[in-house]
Amino acid sequence: MTDYVFDGGLDRPYREDDPTGPISAYGASKLAGERAVAAATDNHAILRTAWIYSPFGKNFVKTMLTLLGEKLAKGDYGQYLLRMARDIAG
Repeated sequence: MTDYVFDGGLDRPYREDDPTGPISAYGASKLAGERAVAAATDNHAILRTAWIYSPFGKNFVKTMLTLLGEKLAKGDYGQYLLRMARDIAG
């Protein structure tokens, strides 16, 4: 669920019926968009999600992998070597 329409105060994942309370202009604009969609038609669905990625098109994960690849190609890998948390924990 996207965290921007909520205030971040819960210690569990949010549900669609939890009260909203955005704490930023960005979150308020997302909530306003949701309300506009809901007011425009009864036949709607609002998906609150984040960090969507796909093998198609541009997305955050592909951008980060590209940037990492560029750094590695230049031999600049000391600061950028990824490690799995479970490997470090043992």
